[in-house]
Amino acid sequence: MKVEKHNTYIRIKIEDAADVMWIRQYLKTRLTTYTLVPSYVKGKQTWTKEIHKKFYVVLGRWYHIPVGFLDDMLDTLQKTRCEVDVTRVVYEYKPKKIKLTMNGYTPRGYQVEGMNILTTTDSAIVLNAMYTGAGKTISTFFLMEHYKTRTFIVMRPVYIKQWITELIEKTSLEKEDILHVKDGNELRSLFTKPDVEFKIVIVSNALYRNYVKEYIASVVEDDELSYDVVPFDAMAFLKVGLVVIDEVDADYHFWSNFLMTLNVNKVIALSATMVSMDETMANLFDKFTTPDARYDLFEKHPYISLFNYTYEFMKPSRVKCSLRGGYNHGVLEDYICDNVRSRKQYMQLVYNAYNIAHLNRTKKGEKCIIYFYKVDTINMFVEHIKANYPLLKPLVFIAGVSAEAIEDSDLILATAGKAGRGLDISGLATIVNTININSIQTNLQLYGRLRMPKEGESEKIAVQVGASNLKKHMEYTSNRHKMLKKKVLRTSIINSKQRL
Repeated sequence: MKVEKHNTYIRIKIEDAADVMWIRQYLKTRLTTYTLVPSYVKGKQTWTKEIHKKFYVVLGRWYHIPVGFLDDMLDTLQKTRCEVDVTRVVYEYKPKKIKLTMNGYTPRGYQVEGMNILTTTDSAIVLNAMYTGAGKTISTFFLMEHYKTRTFIVMRPVYIKQWITELIEKTSLEKEDILHVKDGNELRSLFTKPDVEFKIVIVSNALYRNYVKEYIASVVEDDELSYDVVPFDAMAFLKVGLVVIDEVDADYHFWSNFLMTLNVNKVIALSATMVSMDETMANLFDKFTTPDARYDLFEKHPYISLFNYTYEFMKPSRVKCSLRGGYNHGVLEDYICDNVRSRKQYMQLVYNAYNIAHLNRTKKGEKCIIYFYKVDTINMFVEHIKANYPLLKPLVFIAGVSAEAIEDSDLILATAGKAGRGLDISGLATIVNTININSIQTNLQLYGRLRMPKEGESEKIAVQVGASNLKKHMEYTSNRHKMLKKKVLRTSIINSKQRL
């Protein structure tokens, strides 16, 4: 077994079949992740851990092991019967000043700070953790221009068109420089052309995942691979020097496997939500890169103030808010809105939160978005606004409504699914979130719609509406404060004194 010990990562090459079982067992115990999947017992829902432990080792291939496991792995190797040839590899990086203009665009101060951090580390994998609206995409474009090498970009299909448009608009690239590989046939065709002329190759995460899965099946089941190039050799075949992965947190297990087989000099991973309430996943996220190889803008420059706007239930023990044994906010919204009195009180409560946090403090043209769990609840709130505040003209941003419509409205009503991820709202000053959920990623995605304020803009405020005497709401509030204390300016509680 050959080992290269780099400054911040390790590479392993297994040449003896007898070592395969050992290394697979090591990877299973150190890199295990899981997904929570629903199961049902006597009509009640429980959550079962679906363990991901499928790490396939192929002889004669180099594997990149995540940087956080470096010392542990070398220590463990010394205690095994494996013959280990350890070579110290010193990566000498000569910093090169980043060009601060690109097609008329100039990066902001914190973007330059982040790019300097990500380019002066010798880690093979760096994490750009800027949030939506902070310039995560444009700073990545600057980094791509900085490295001046063919770039392979992997992302969710819904964002590909937008990226291509912005690449052409904001960089020196022309349309002819970019190849969007749309399906398996196009990827197979690409692997038959050793001289790729494109500067940028873009594929969807689903397409590349299927390619890797087919390769694993061909190894395990001894099937024929329909591609001429295996994943280990794909980047070398395409002469790729830089890989960019968007929203790396969305499918972490796949990317853990994917990164081990890339064999490229540099990977830029993008995610504003590499955090988790789960201890196992939080540990894995923390070891994804070294601290000097990540730029977390939330922690470097916190700017959002988080307020919890609370109310009470008169009879909390009778409140319906569970589905198949677990908390469900949709059930809670139905419970509140089914009663005429509580519905009116709740709609007024949400309006009051909007009035206090937004109307009484912001400037003309600044926007607020209110999140509800269900479209039906949004429609009820619209009726409440029409009946009591007819001068307000909220935009109901649901399926079928284009993002361009947001520009003409100062009050936006939406679900988290429609407007909670990847949406950049210019002029947004306030978020009122009525949805209570324990996912720290979802909470960060919602609050992350707020851009860092420019000079002269109002303070950025996120308001979380919740019950102060409902067990799950109290638990989620505590978890939010714990996980976000380093990512927000301040947190406080405002008691509305409203009882439903």
